[in-house]
Amino acid sequence: MKNFLSATAFAVMLLMIAGCASSPATRFYVLSSIPEMPARTNERCATIGVGPIEVPHYLMRSQIVTASSENEINYAGFDQWAEPLPGNFSQVITENLSKLVCTRGAYQFPWTGHEPPDYRVRIQIIAMTGNPGEKAFIDAWWTVTDKDKKVVASTRSRYTEPVQGSDYRALVQAYSKILAALSRDIAKVIPGA
Repeated sequence: MKNFLSATAFAVMLLMIAGCASSPATRFYVLSSIPEMPARTNERCATIGVGPIEVPHYLMRSQIVTASSENEINYAGFDQWAEPLPGNFSQVITENLSKLVCTRGAYQFPWTGHEPPDYRVRIQIIAMTGNPGEKAFIDAWWTVTDKDKKVVASTRSRYTEPVQGSDYRALVQAYSKILAALSRDIAKVIPGA
């Protein structure tokens, strides 16, 4: 009986190892900023602070979310964000704005060690859904305030972008294009754009 249990435990262990060896590799993704543009900077340019960025709770996981219906979402098994979405959103939008607006500096929230920025951009992502081979969608509420906390603009924007491929890489590229469009809309209301 003892030999049978040992042989059974050994067989189970081999099956577990074989199962792990055949699992696909996990792929990690980050959003990307717009291509480099000639820098526009001088002493009269503004400083910009981006953040905080809020996202719905269902997006606070590493797995990329897809939508199978209006009320059902799925989490990808092996396609994941390389970092939490709020931080990646903040980084990309900060980079985009630094390329689109005449700026002396662009900082992510919190901007400790820096003076308060001349303009602050806060973004609340209301929804973010998409599917490879179909479309990507982001619904966002964004507000720009000046140094005196006066609201320069407060807008809700919805963006849809076709996904030019049937994999998650294409879906992430579509989301990056949406963030570029969002950044351009924000840049339009910041003096010096």
